[in-house]
Amino acid sequence: MKKIFNILMLAAVVALTSCNYEPEGWHGTIFEGKPSEVVFDQSSINFAFAPDESTVIEIPVSRGIATETYTTNIQILDANGESISANPDYALMVLEQAKFEVDQYEAVATLTFDRRQFTAGKKVGFYLQMEPTQIDDDVTLCALTILRDYTWSEYCTCTMTSYFYVWYTGVDSYYTTTDVVVLKTEGSPMYKILDPYSDGNILFEFSLFDGTLGFLAEPDSYGDVGYYSGLDYAAGYPIVRYFNVDPKSTVYDAESNTLYSSTLFYVPGLGSLGSMNESWSFDKPL
Repeated sequence: MKKIFNILMLAAVVALTSCNYEPEGWHGTIFEGKPSEVVFDQSSINFAFAPDESTVIEIPVSRGIATETYTTNIQILDANGESISANPDYALMVLEQAKFEVDQYEAVATLTFDRRQFTAGKKVGFYLQMEPTQIDDDVTLCALTILRDYTWSEYCTCTMTSYFYVWYTGVDSYYTTTDVVVLKTEGSPMYKILDPYSDGNILFEFSLFDGTLGFLAEPDSYGDVGYYSGLDYAAGYPIVRYFNVDPKSTVYDAESNTLYSSTLFYVPGLGSLGSMNESWSFDKPL
């Protein structure tokens, strides 16, 4: 029996030394990590700023080996993958590299820029490229989008009618809500309706160029634009309000100065709560 056991062990050793074992998901050589191998914590960063807000973007990075000090070498590339260093349009963009001390695994790089470099309402895309290493590109390349928001000020109020709040609270008096705040941009027919039941949340934002209703946010593949309602179906399950670009679902009637919507209420991870009719009657012409 002992002889048979020794033969089996020898066969196992030969098999292990003759094969090239690779962990699942790896292809090619497995390298030993280095303190200089740093990755972005996020694959993309979307940064929007208003005229009175900070123009400093924090970029969190991390590493797996912390036996030495290290300073990152992150490059800023334009949407075409070219360095912005020679582009005068972005001469005032300054990237302060992240600095790691010994035993430090996480750090933050910061990007500052001049707001005058960006046009209100226009998104500008960049890439942040970590110094090339043996690590995959998907963690050493970060997509960055910068958006200069418009200047918004209170324009009027409106009266909202919505069965959603009756359904949610069980109280009939919530069917009509008055004095809902409406914001407008300076010199342009773009509006935001603020949610009266959640502090600071946007209930809906839209434009009325030449009387045609449009969305400020990009619709998804279903033609919907979603906004968090400020309310939860249950703990950890937020209710999202979806407006559809179909003019039969969302329409502005100039004669009555009222916006009508057949709004879909949805809980990610659970499903649809159904569509409910809503309207907003404004106390000033839009």
